[in-house]
Amino acid sequence: MNTHDIAKAAGLSPGNLYYHFKNKKEIIRSIFEQIPMFSTESWKQALADDNPKGFHVFVDFYFLQLTQYRFLFHEQMMLMREDKILADKWRMAHTRLRHVMRGAVAVWIKRGIMKEFSSPEGIDTFIDNGWIILNFAHVYFETGSKDGVAVSDELLNRQMIAFLRPYHTAAGMRTLDKYLQEHRLKQRDC
Repeated sequence: MNTHDIAKAAGLSPGNLYYHFKNKKEIIRSIFEQIPMFSTESWKQALADDNPKGFHVFVDFYFLQLTQYRFLFHEQMMLMREDKILADKWRMAHTRLRHVMRGAVAVWIKRGIMKEFSSPEGIDTFIDNGWIILNFAHVYFETGSKDGVAVSDELLNRQMIAFLRPYHTAAGMRTLDKYLQEHRLKQRDC
């Protein structure tokens, strides 16, 4: 997709688009900067201690971001190779969010949702594997399908929940099951 295609899809003239952005890279950077998934503040709100639904709010936030911005994850490596500025922004966001995620894991352990880890490296491995699944599972499933059809959100959710289960206590697994049940009801009602 080139900038003329983007202008047409946005209902703008190419000149109007170029008034705001010099090129396609600037457009992509602007989109990236507006995605709540890469905002530390958005994560902190989703992880707020005073939220009675707690873990459910975070899981909803995370899966919604993955679904809405799947296109960006799908092209992530190519975009980062082509744009060093975007690659640097992505890496900085990832570093900030790892820190936030470590804090979230500590809270979930304290609340009895997650099991203790044997080492800080274990927490980092858990976080990395979660990112890998959420960022790249759709690419894996799409390349494995005969016709390259995009995978369903339900399949991605099931994949992530299957990954999370072994790290959770019995209470945490009940929370995950409750989340899945509520999510299925929402999907059915839509």
